[in-house]
Amino acid sequence: MFGLFSAGYGDVGSSIYYGLGLVAIVALGATPIALGIAGLIYVFNALTYAEGASMIPEAGGSASFARRAFSPGVGFISGWALMLSYIATMAISAYTIPPYLSYFLAGAARPRRRD
Repeated sequence: MFGLFSAGYGDVGSSIYYGLGLVAIVALGATPIALGIAGLIYVFNALTYAEGASMIPEAGGSASFARRAFSPGVGFISGWALMLSYIATMAISAYTIPPYLSYFLAGAARPRRRD
């Protein structure tokens, strides 16, 4: 359960910190359209994983699917690519979360005026 939570938070929760800002910078006025298309792709991706997990009920996710569909070498490469994407997600989150926290912590650190 904790592994599932950490994977979900890493994919969805922490992406809110930097993903929304990057999309707003690049897409400008078309941000709602870009987020809608990304959400639709994410739903199809989740449905694909659900289908694959019901057909191949073993641990490993996309690495297991690639290993069964293509070859053990392709499964190995996709497993390493998935691990590297998780590391990149953690690095981006570690880089972008402190500015958000400083906003909230700076507000808490200011002395309150007593009238």
